[in-house]
Amino acid sequence: MANHFLSRIASFMGNKLGLSSEDEAVLLYGLEIVFSSSISFLLAIVLGIIFKVLAEVLMVIIAWFCLRQFAGGAHCSSMWRCALTSSLVPALLGLLAGWLSRYLQKNFILYLFALIFIAAIFITLRLAPADNPQKPVRSSRRRRRFRNLALAAELLLAILLLGAEMLAPGKYTSLVLAGALAVGVETFFLTPAGYRVMSRIDIFWGTLKVK
Repeated sequence: MANHFLSRIASFMGNKLGLSSEDEAVLLYGLEIVFSSSISFLLAIVLGIIFKVLAEVLMVIIAWFCLRQFAGGAHCSSMWRCALTSSLVPALLGLLAGWLSRYLQKNFILYLFALIFIAAIFITLRLAPADNPQKPVRSSRRRRRFRNLALAAELLLAILLLGAEMLAPGKYTSLVLAGALAVGVETFFLTPAGYRVMSRIDIFWGTLKVK
């Protein structure tokens, strides 16, 4: 139903603006992204409130969004499957960050933080931006630009998160971990293994009749 509604909007706007069928398909893809992102954001917020990790969930969403815009990554095959996955992942990472911050020693957390960001930068240098069949980046110049922006986003997040931990030790540890975990999982979804995992997730939603 939502897909049909968005298709009608894209068709209406395409007719009014005189867009080609290819441009109309791009417009539809953009509308689906906005709609599914809004749904996943609201669901993630609700889950964060239910499990009392709202701040951590918001940190995951911010870090994930900042990096994914430039690095890309694996997607599910439909809007609703993407929306569900994108709401559950922040909730799970928020819960994990809250749990780890209570039980891990500070030195280990800092080592984990450094390991995640070093691995993320290495993966980004090699694989970003990841291919997306619906929105491919074919130009080598654009690919280099997106890769540089993804690296800049990672470095900025690392500086801000580490700075927060240094300025107020222990106060923002769960948020620092949430941001680091988001970066780690997002860059994992740039890899072939990440694509395989997302494919399994997609199949799982299919078994639940999610279209």
